[in-house]
Amino acid sequence: MLEQGTNRLLLEHLFNTRDIGGIAGKDGKSTVFGRFLRSDAPISIHDDEIKTLLSYPVKTVIDLRSEDEVQKEPNLLSTVPEIEYIHIPIIDFSAENDDAEDMKAMLSKTMGDFYVYMLENKKAAFARIFTVIANAKEGAVFFHCTHGKDRTGIVAGILLSLIGVERERILKNYEISYQLLQPLIAELLEKFPEKMHPYLRSDREYLMKVLDFFDANYQGNSALYLLEIGITPKEIQRIRARLLEENFEAN
Repeated sequence: MLEQGTNRLLLEHLFNTRDIGGIAGKDGKSTVFGRFLRSDAPISIHDDEIKTLLSYPVKTVIDLRSEDEVQKEPNLLSTVPEIEYIHIPIIDFSAENDDAEDMKAMLSKTMGDFYVYMLENKKAAFARIFTVIANAKEGAVFFHCTHGKDRTGIVAGILLSLIGVERERILKNYEISYQLLQPLIAELLEKFPEKMHPYLRSDREYLMKVLDFFDANYQGNSALYLLEIGITPKEIQRIRARLLEENFEAN
């Protein structure tokens, strides 16, 4: 079911849906499969693909897209009765509105610096995301943005860093998104203005900015960031247990 080497769930209408299992943490213990799927947006999947996700089993969906993105392209998992769908927009912008505050911030920064901008200015959103993750029901947590690389990449990076995954492994998990998204890239290059083309990439330097941010401000420990934004020690422990423990029991 998973593509060897990428952990990609092979679905026709999703390109970047990947399990973050099988990645070794600082003590050599690897993340458990079937707990977290990082993904692009499920906006065109068919019924058989929904059944595949339900059998995984996906029980919680966290949609990180903006209100504008969700309105234009609704999440097809949002109305599935077996799934708890939670919309937590990290940023508020439309690609057609350069005057929106978050859009102006993105266009005035490198992508990596924009990641740091999100961590510094969207703490309430990140607090809600990780509270939901810590208290999610048994089954897989499926979190996504539009293409599954930027907002999704930050969340995945924090999750992996929580259990001490080496920087190189975190960066490899991040940068493969551009390769997997190639079927979409040509169309996106035509759709987006040239000034936004660098934002379609997943160069490792982008996520390195996030890891450098944690090094400079939180002793290299993303748990300290989560504590600062209101995640409790017990919730952090539950997230780590969900990542690592074979016999983890959800709330």
